[in-house]
Amino acid sequence: MGTIRFELRTDKKDKEDYYPLELIYSVSNQRKKYAIGIKLLKEYWIKEDQVIEYIDKRKAKSLFPTIDFDKLPTSNEVTEMNNTLAKLTAD
Repeated sequence: MGTIRFELRTDKKDKEDYYPLELIYSVSNQRKKYAIGIKLLKEYWIKEDQVIEYIDKRKAKSLFPTIDFDKLPTSNEVTEMNNTLAKLTAD
């Protein structure tokens, strides 16, 4: 049986400070990495729990003073991204 985990690629930041999230699948000490098409700010990723955290606008204003708030994910978008992670893990 293999293991699945997700990793935020902090070495691949885009010009808006978003990082890609990738899936790492390990079987018998063989690893495969897959891009899953999710990009987020590093403050949204909870590595220990392997989930994306929703940050409300009040907290986001103090954390990201230079970022356009319309580009930040809504609560529904964060839930959808977490559902995608759960589905990938289940598959």
